Amino acid sequence: MLYGRLRPYLNKVYCSEFEGLCSSEFIALPSSGAFSPEYLHYYLNTESFVEFANQLNQGDRPRVSFDQIASHHIPLPPLTEQRRIVAKLEKLLGTVDAAQARLATIPRILKRFRQSVLAAACSGHLTTDWRAKNRAFAYSLDDGLSGGEGTT
Repeated sequence: MLYGRLRPYLNKVYCSEFEGLCSSEFIALPSSGAFSPEYLHYYLNTESFVEFANQLNQGDRPRVSFDQIASHHIPLPPLTEQRRIVAKLEKLLGTVDAAQARLATIPRILKRFRQSVLAAACSGHLTTDWRAKNRAFAYSLDDGLSGGEGTT
């Protein structure tokens, strides 16, 4: 697990799939049999952890150290429970991502709808049915007004 030391409010957390070297700007958290890497990844992304890490240092380029974040208590349920939590989170977050993707299409759909309503209004198609149903009323009103009666 890699945790970005610089500007903890940016919450840079990466669950590496391989071993290797990294910049000193990352804190490398070694694997352990006590926690699931995915569980730790999700925990480090929680609002409470980000707030904790963010208040550790001040300035325009705050950096945290391993010793500072190691003082934070991370709840560790049994490994099987961590895996269940991760599976449930991934399912729910997948639903959230799908909903977000659908919501992202709404502005485009609304723009097309607005354009078609304006085109129908300007061409007269928007009120065609109303004008057909109310043709007699419209003519009688016009006839009454053109004769000069009832005008002031």
